[in-house]
Amino acid sequence: RSLSKKPFLNNKNLFFTAMGGSKSFGLDYEKIIPSFHGVGAYSLSAAIYTGCNPIYLIGFDHDYLANRGYMDHFFKGPSVKTTNRKFEKKFNDVKLSDRVAYDEELITNYRLWQDYRYLLRIAKSKKIKIFNSTEGGFLDVFERYDFKKIFNE
Repeated sequence: RSLSKKPFLNNKNLFFTAMGGSKSFGLDYEKIIPSFHGVGAYSLSAAIYTGCNPIYLIGFDHDYLANRGYMDHFFKGPSVKTTNRKFEKKFNDVKLSDRVAYDEELITNYRLWQDYRYLLRIAKSKKIKIFNSTEGGFLDVFERYDFKKIFNE
């Protein structure tokens, strides 16, 4: 499809990312970057690469493993409207074959935490500060910073 019908999607503003590279090669968006295990890590990598400093993380609760079956967002209602009744059931009511096993989710989260630690090392090498300003949550890789203080400085 032609991008000319979408003025914000022109060759000056359109970029592509190739993921799947090794973490040993570093974080260079002009080359293949490492794969990350979550959109939060990917977004954080982009912020680091573009030189944002400081970076405040908001909404990085990462507490869904402790609250399986309960989707908590900053808005009311489901994140995706569906007519499929299976998604409206409580987690324990869903057949075992229709859900991701807890140990598989634990492994994926372990890998995500390793991604965050990798990104923290890169940020430190560039003297970029990353603060977790999420109230509560389980993400313990980054220094905490009170969300309310961000706008009072």
